[in-house]
Amino acid sequence: LMQVGDIKDLLGKVELGKEQLQNQMQKSLNNILNEQHPQSHLFPAATAAHQDKENHYHDAWVRDLSMIGLGLFDPLILEIYPKGEKMGDKIRSSGTRLIKGMLDLFGQEPWLSSFDQEVNEGNDPYGRSHRYLTKQPPPVHFKVDSTSCVWPTQNQPDSWGEFLMATGRAIKQEAIIPDLKQSKVLDKIVEYLMRIGLDRDFKYSSMWEWGEVYRPASLSTLALCATGLEEISEHLPDKTKEAAKTEAKKLRTVIENLYPNEYTVPNGHESKTDMATLVAFSVGALKGYSFIDYSDLADQELGNKEHPGKKRYK
Repeated sequence: LMQVGDIKDLLGKVELGKEQLQNQMQKSLNNILNEQHPQSHLFPAATAAHQDKENHYHDAWVRDLSMIGLGLFDPLILEIYPKGEKMGDKIRSSGTRLIKGMLDLFGQEPWLSSFDQEVNEGNDPYGRSHRYLTKQPPPVHFKVDSTSCVWPTQNQPDSWGEFLMATGRAIKQEAIIPDLKQSKVLDKIVEYLMRIGLDRDFKYSSMWEWGEVYRPASLSTLALCATGLEEISEHLPDKTKEAAKTEAKKLRTVIENLYPNEYTVPNGHESKTDMATLVAFSVGALKGYSFIDYSDLADQELGNKEHPGKKRYK
């Protein structure tokens, strides 16, 4: 959770720590890069040694792919492995192929129709209004070769927020310059996130996929989507740029009212905190919010001592 400047400062003081961290980075990078598919340029959810086919760990997920992209284009990683050196060029090449591969995939069906769909509004069994999709959601889970894979909870907006974050970082690092077709795909994803109305009780699955939430919304989903819109907005046409920034501000207002409370399932959530918030923190989606406010409450509720493994649900 440390910022790049903090890590660099720490490494400057502890040479042994720097060597250990670089060795771990090298090991992790090798493990990741060796798993990239030669045609689709996607990555499986787990390395070959840790794949669990029953749980689809050998498949690809937008959230995991985006996190890999964020890691490959992390400023600290690129500083340690500079351009022109073998490992540095390998990292940049892998990250570029990943983002381009994802953009090209999402420019096909069923993504295009899914991003373009309308959103309806209705009442749930308790009479509460909510918004919902009229067609199948854009898939966030598919085979690592990019072919389709049936999954019951494809409607996960946080994945698209993370994808926009990774793509925005890649563009900022000048690793990719989206062509016309890829730019249109980015526009469609942005317009989709603005259309569904995450600040207006839109029904979706959180990153844990245990039922659909909408009232209250999932804090981590809102944070990741807001950050994705903010980071990609600088690379959009002026009209879309302003609309994306406005939507992000709306989400930030909801986040401000929720934080640090997080509910990722509709029923049975005993605590006010959730590990999903930690995921959002780890990629910078809650920058500016007090981590102490979260950790103090989480330490009491998630049970570090009396409930090993974290007690969150009944």
